[in-house]
Amino acid sequence: MTVISSPVTVRPHDSLLHVLKLMEYQYVPKLVVTDEFNNPLGILTQKDILEKIDKMAGRSLSEIYVSELMRTDFLKVENGVDPIEAARLLLERNQPMIVVTSEEGKVIGVILKKDLVSYYASLIKGVHKASDFMSKPVETVIDEEPLSEAVKIMKSKSLGRLVVVSKSGKVVGMLSTNDALFVLPFLTNSKCLEVPVKDVMNPSLNIAILSEDLSSVAMMISVRVPRSAVFLENGKPIGIITSSDIVRALVDENTKKYLMEIKIYTSMF
Repeated sequence: MTVISSPVTVRPHDSLLHVLKLMEYQYVPKLVVTDEFNNPLGILTQKDILEKIDKMAGRSLSEIYVSELMRTDFLKVENGVDPIEAARLLLERNQPMIVVTSEEGKVIGVILKKDLVSYYASLIKGVHKASDFMSKPVETVIDEEPLSEAVKIMKSKSLGRLVVVSKSGKVVGMLSTNDALFVLPFLTNSKCLEVPVKDVMNPSLNIAILSEDLSSVAMMISVRVPRSAVFLENGKPIGIITSSDIVRALVDENTKKYLMEIKIYTSMF
């Protein structure tokens, strides 16, 4: 099973307006920046944009360029990398994606965490419980807080999402970088940042059960937005599973043993 996705590319001179439209219409949170010969120059993610956009205040989106926002410290491998190795590299290098190149160095694909989540969901069964790899405590924001507060938390902690709770602590939704960037065209207006989180968040949630197979949770977040699942107790969040948690499970020793057993078994027939 391949874990390589088709890349969506942009050029350094492309505008932020163009980038946001690509991300919105193709639902891709991460892009590869290339030159005119399809050589990789860097990557651009929604988190990169959110972290730097306040420095662009007052400028038109069509006058902000990819070269100002992209990161050049990206991970690059040649075609043929093993999925487990890809997961290890993402974790060790703390990178959001891998750019896959040909022998000539041209971009031919990308490996995203969501691709590895799908790989885990398809192949790994009965190895881990969901509770084994959930993250806690859960980072939250109150639904009546201004968007500016949520963005501040996400930037300071380098998070891609926050669980939204009511004043009583009950979960009411999820706020992702995608949700925040949806209102980006208005962020040059400081009043826009004062809109309450509840007016921007996604009210849909994926709910997970502590005892269920991690593979089931992986399947759920691989096909349903938001790309995470929350564990609840009396309506309050006690844990969360994200793509990063599934990637951690992929490099676990029990996963490696399981895949080796499958390989040995299938080779017998």
